[in-house]
Amino acid sequence: MDTSPINPSPDPPQPPEPSSFKALLKWLETASWQRLVLLGLGLMVALIVPGVAGMMAVRNLLKVAESPDCQTNLSSSDNPSSVLLYCADEMARNKTVENLRDAIKLISLIPTGDPLRMTGDRRLEQWSQDLLDLGEAAYQEGNLDRAINIARLISINSRVYPTAINRIDEWKKSWEKAEEIYNKTQDAIERQEWTGALNIARKLVRLGNRYWETTKYQELLNRVQAGREQQKAERAAVEKVRANPFQSFAKWERGFELEAINHLRRAKELARSGTLKGLKAAVEEAQQIYYGTPTYEEAQRYIETWQRQAETIEDRYYLDRAIRLASRGNESSLQAAIDEAFMVSPMGSLYEEARSRIDQWMDQLYRMKYSSPATSTSEKRGDSYRIPEQSKVSPASEKQP
Repeated sequence: MDTSPINPSPDPPQPPEPSSFKALLKWLETASWQRLVLLGLGLMVALIVPGVAGMMAVRNLLKVAESPDCQTNLSSSDNPSSVLLYCADEMARNKTVENLRDAIKLISLIPTGDPLRMTGDRRLEQWSQDLLDLGEAAYQEGNLDRAINIARLISINSRVYPTAINRIDEWKKSWEKAEEIYNKTQDAIERQEWTGALNIARKLVRLGNRYWETTKYQELLNRVQAGREQQKAERAAVEKVRANPFQSFAKWERGFELEAINHLRRAKELARSGTLKGLKAAVEEAQQIYYGTPTYEEAQRYIETWQRQAETIEDRYYLDRAIRLASRGNESSLQAAIDEAFMVSPMGSLYEEARSRIDQWMDQLYRMKYSSPATSTSEKRGDSYRIPEQSKVSPASEKQP
C-alpha cells in the first residue's frame, strides 16, 4: 500500500547568499510561504549579516511608496544606502505628513559611518522642519489635535525636536487662553454687557491664531450685534407702553423737568469742545435725564449723535495708528498694525475699512512668514510663531486731535 503524501510539496529552494544583494531582492519578490517560514527560522542568522535587516525594512517601507523608479533602483543597485536615500527623496517629494514620516524612517536605516549618512541627516532635519510647518498650519486652521500629532512624529534625534516640544506647549497654552476668553465673552453677552463683551473678545486677536482671530472672533461679534438689536427692540416696546401722556404727567413733576433742562444745557457745553473726553462727558451728563420729561427725546438724539462722534474719533485714532505701524513693512510692525486695527468698533463707520486693511496686512504677513524663500529656519521655528504681547494705548490717554 502506497503511504506517500497525497500532495507532496517539493523541497523549498534555499535563499541565496546574503552577499548577493540583487539575488536576495529577487528571491524576496518570488518567495512562497515555505520560503517565508525558512526566513523566519533564520532570522537570528540574518541579523548578524550586514545589510539584511535594513533590506527587509526597506521592502516593508516601499510597500507604502509604490514608486516604479524606486523599485527599479532597488532591484538594480549594489549600494543599499544610495537606494535608501533615493527612495526617501521620492517619498518626501509631495511633502505630506505620511510621506515625510516614512521618508524619515528610511533615512534612519542608513548605518552610522556610511558616507551617505551625513546627507541623510541633512534630509532628516529639513523634513522634520517640514513636519513642524505642517503642524503649525493645522494649528492655524483650528485643528489642535492634528497639529500636536504631527509635531510628535518628529524624531527625538532631530535638532528640530526641542522646538517641536516647545511649540506643542505654546499651542496648548494659547488654545486654553482662547477658550477662556471665548467663554468669558459669552458670559458677558448673557449679562447683556455689550461693551464689556467686545473688549474681552478683542483679546482673541492677540493670540497669534488665525482660527480664533477670524472665525471665532466674528462669531462673537455676531452674537453681540444680535443681542443689542433684541435689547433695543424690547426697550422700544416697553417705552411705547409707558408713553401715555397722562401717565407721564402724573409721574413726573416740574422739578424733574427743570433738572432735565439743566443736564442737557451742561451736556451741550461739554460737547462743544469736540474732543473725545468732552463728548464722553456730554453723553454721561445727558444720560441723567429721566424718561418722561419733555427734554428726554431731545437728549436721546444728542446722545446718539455724540456717541457716534466719539466712536469715530476713537476708531480713527486706532486705524491711523495701525496704518503708521504697517507702513514700516516688517513682521512685528504688521502684527502690531493688525492688533491695533482690531480695536476699531464693529458698529462704527470705519469698521469696513479696518477689516479691509486687516485682511490685506494678514495676507502680507502670512506671505512674508511662509512664502518668502529668504525666511531662515530659525525664524520659522521661533520668532514667526510667537504669541504677540502688546499693551493697548487708549486714545483718551494721549493728546486729543
